[in-house]
Amino acid sequence: MLIKIPCITYGTFILTLTDSYRSETVNEFIGSVCSQGEEGWGRKEHVAETKVRLSLVDENDNDPVFSEDAIHLTLPEDTPRGSLLASFIALDPDNPLSLLPQGGESRVRYQVAPDSDPGHQFAVDETGTVRLVGNLDRETADTHNALVWAVDDGSPPRTATATLAVSVHVDK
Repeated sequence: MLIKIPCITYGTFILTLTDSYRSETVNEFIGSVCSQGEEGWGRKEHVAETKVRLSLVDENDNDPVFSEDAIHLTLPEDTPRGSLLASFIALDPDNPLSLLPQGGESRVRYQVAPDSDPGHQFAVDETGTVRLVGNLDRETADTHNALVWAVDDGSPPRTATATLAVSVHVDK
């Protein structure tokens, strides 16, 4: 976006944006500033002009967004460790590159909420892929609800939650 700041004669100026801008859509302004100095420096022809570039700094004001916020599975009790169970994908709306079809830095890390997985049976990697890392025992627990957190790298970090619901059955 190009802006033009009118010529000032002396002193300082304050640039005020009259519209609301989101750095997710507009992140840079390019414009020019000119000055005629005090009293026009005695001559009307004495004018200084320079180009300025103003960059908006994004405020981390959006939680990551999951493409699916819940996945339900029914698994046999003898499902092998290391089995891929589900993939959760979260994007950070504060990072416009993560919203483009070709991707970009997702700036999101994943983890299983510790309180939701006391037996440490599930693990999620940096891509959002959840694997079984423990044994399923229907007699101990016939259902599991593991919460997967997507945490962005903003300050302060923002978090979104998705649920992996697993029902365990005995293969006969």
